Amino acid sequence: MHSLTASYSGDTVNSSSTSNTLAETVYPAGVLPTTLVLSASPDYVTSGTPVAMTAVITGQSPTGNVAFKDGSVTLATVALSAGQAITTQTFTVAGQHSITASYVGDANNQPSVSNTVPVQVDLATTGAPGNMTWLEAS
Repeated sequence: MHSLTASYSGDTVNSSSTSNTLAETVYPAGVLPTTLVLSASPDYVTSGTPVAMTAVITGQSPTGNVAFKDGSVTLATVALSAGQAITTQTFTVAGQHSITASYVGDANNQPSVSNTVPVQVDLATTGAPGNMTWLEAS
């Protein structure tokens, strides 16, 4: 990681100035950028319903693992196979979950983080029609 700034010493008419700092990561020659695209299906479920998540990566035959996360919590770490990683997760906590996938890179490919996919989870209900009981999330 390199921190870059530009500065101008000024002259008789213009005052000196310094740019904001730019953090730049430089990779060795041949290490290519990657793109990681995440999908989740279905994206609206009741608690306890499985959600299939697929991360597809482009690059120079990427190898290694993809970590699937709900916010900062790692749900699963899955090995890449033919440019993709697949997991199925079941959510028990109601609300919107922000799912991402991340790839740490390898000798030929740069790290990348996917788009965020929202998954909405509602509480499941039990009981006969007209006599419903709401389950509390814990």
